[in-house]
Amino acid sequence: MPRSRRPRAVSAALAAGALALAGCGAGADEAAALDETPTCEEVDLSEPPAEPEQIRFGAQPANQEPAALQYADPEFAGAEHYGSWYTIDAEIYPPADRLDAFQAGQLDAGTASVPQLVRAAAQDLPLRSVASTTLEAGDGFATAFAALEGSGIEGVGDLEGKKIGILDPVTSTAYWARSAVSSAGLDPNRDVELVSLPVAEQEEALRSGTIDIAVLPQPFYEIADSAGGIDVVFDSRTGPGMDQELIQVFFGTEFISEHPEAYCAWREDYQAAVDAYSADRAGALRAMHEAEAIRVPDLDALIDAQDYARPEGGAIDVDNLDALIDNMAEVEFLKPNQSIPADELVLEGFSLVR
Repeated sequence: MPRSRRPRAVSAALAAGALALAGCGAGADEAAALDETPTCEEVDLSEPPAEPEQIRFGAQPANQEPAALQYADPEFAGAEHYGSWYTIDAEIYPPADRLDAFQAGQLDAGTASVPQLVRAAAQDLPLRSVASTTLEAGDGFATAFAALEGSGIEGVGDLEGKKIGILDPVTSTAYWARSAVSSAGLDPNRDVELVSLPVAEQEEALRSGTIDIAVLPQPFYEIADSAGGIDVVFDSRTGPGMDQELIQVFFGTEFISEHPEAYCAWREDYQAAVDAYSADRAGALRAMHEAEAIRVPDLDALIDAQDYARPEGGAIDVDNLDALIDNMAEVEFLKPNQSIPADELVLEGFSLVR
């Protein structure tokens, strides 16, 4: 079962130093190694090795379900290569700690939000986005930002002077809040206060008056809405005005170049897991919960909740990702040195793209 890593503080100076060291000379070496690596169309998976390659995977407690299903219940997921070509040692990390662990050499792969991965790749951290797990889209649930009924906060025009809950300044929740505030002609740096809180504490902080707006992904929105007394003020699509990539799987380029067969076996099985999850979501959620691969306060609420949209075949929409990165820069969520084109975030011949 996946282990849990407690939150830890990492200074900005140390994080910046690690990124700088990661980038020194890494680009040329990385490109040379990958140029000589057979792509997933070229590898031969007919004869597995004597021992499978272990993938050290940095997970999150929810919203990465197809990736979690793959190691929680490989048989349910249809992961035919699991145990022969690769195994997964998963550990659950808080949002801001997963890439720190990768920098420290503790992980080979994991999941992260788009802005985290864009910033990391822009600063030459040797990783790439290889697949998509979750979308914020019109045909699925969009992460909600809610106020208390009767608060007088009915739309983005009422946000001035308010405290808005986010999960962490580097995550998509901060981007959505900044984008929504900007769409109302307000300055997110001056006219509101963004308050970082764990997702499990958002509803309580809202009802106690600690914050004016809580961010509620599933199943926390379903739980809060069932209790009553809240109104959705805006959601993840309000500011950007478009569907978006939410959570992606990343792999270190060193792992891919050194173990292309194991990686490509994982990729093939991931696509099977996406299909298995879509075919029987309730069964998949129960299997993952039993294996402690997801951590949610109420499994039945999650099963009953509207699901996020899931990308067909786990593929990343590169054009949409480019538009998303551009919008993040427009609202100054990404600084000029923190942004790259989408085609530099993915890896040709290895990433699942469309």
